[in-house]
Amino acid sequence: MLSILRSSYLRGPWWAIVLVALFALMDIVRGSFKINLGRLPMWLKLLYVRVLVYEYGAINNPQWRMNRHQWRAAYFNLPRKLRLAYHRMKLTRAGLAPVGGGVTLQGSRSGLFWKHTPGGLPVIVDAKHFSGNVFFVDSGTAQGGTTSGFGTHPDQAVTDIESAYDLCTATQGDVVFVLPGHAETVADEITMDAAGISIIGLGEGTARPTFTQAFAGDSIAMDAANCVLQNLYWNEATTAPGSGGAAIDINAASCKVLECHFDLGADDLEAITVTATGDQSEIARNTFRITANGPDAAIEIEAVVTETWIHHNWFMGLGDTEAWDVGGINSGSAHTNCLVEYNRFSFGPAIIFSASATGIIANNLMGEGTLGSMLDPGSCMCFENYEADAINQSGRLIPTTVAS
Repeated sequence: MLSILRSSYLRGPWWAIVLVALFALMDIVRGSFKINLGRLPMWLKLLYVRVLVYEYGAINNPQWRMNRHQWRAAYFNLPRKLRLAYHRMKLTRAGLAPVGGGVTLQGSRSGLFWKHTPGGLPVIVDAKHFSGNVFFVDSGTAQGGTTSGFGTHPDQAVTDIESAYDLCTATQGDVVFVLPGHAETVADEITMDAAGISIIGLGEGTARPTFTQAFAGDSIAMDAANCVLQNLYWNEATTAPGSGGAAIDINAASCKVLECHFDLGADDLEAITVTATGDQSEIARNTFRITANGPDAAIEIEAVVTETWIHHNWFMGLGDTEAWDVGGINSGSAHTNCLVEYNRFSFGPAIIFSASATGIIANNLMGEGTLGSMLDPGSCMCFENYEADAINQSGRLIPTTVAS
């Protein structure tokens, strides 16, 4: 400030000259007592910097040039579009191709990106899998709710699945993460009627989000295409299922049920049903466990659908009474081009299809049922399926007739 005060070009508004003089005097005092500028009050430091960096430009010094701090402040005060136009001009003058709103990326980068929703806290998501909005569900939150003001961060989660799903937008890759420990009693059907939404549970074992069906009907109806349910846990139903009553009803094309667990008790008929519009569905890496006599099947194909893929599931009966009454996978319909592979079954019939069903059944293991009755493939081709009904014996191929 002393150098500014002594300058022959010191001109401008009277208040700027007075501030320069006061700060020059303050610099002399600070220098005498060795007081660092950082120890002064914030408002005084900000005023000092403003006079030093910005106001000196109004003193009409013909030799004055903006320093890098002033250039930076001026640059970021420009609208974003003007900044881009400035860079295009600079590149054009240098003989380089202007950029189209971004920069050419070099080197590797991950799919993780920082996502900040207005009114919410930022989260980091995997853009390779979830390109849309991200919402969180937690019944145990102390700061949650069911409106659009909640759900954008785990600390302010939505408290139930239906409310979170209603916040989503179809076909843009939205995802709902359900936090560990979430518990929900389903008293009315949860309808997934927006396409392309994923509902993914977090946690392991019984710490996964849990659902208890408490009415006669389907717990979750997948009524829109390309939806995903993953890593959720279903307790036994507490109400007789009536004419419907599955935990999940697949009622649209290309839907997936992955890595879920189902406990089926006396009030459960099926865990998953596939209806006439459920083509190209995938049911994979799930566990189905019977805890009381009553369930007919884990998966019921209810109509003529095509390209159903059922693989790597575990169908657990727990005894001759706690067994599949009709079949772990059952179909009375002429479904086509199915692929049923790498599944494991215990107690009761395993795969029972109608005579007109077509596709491939391969590499399934079936135990503790009646030999010759665990697999009825309909009109499907069979490869390497084995059945056994006693310990200390090797399983045998089923069907027993070998192609020649």
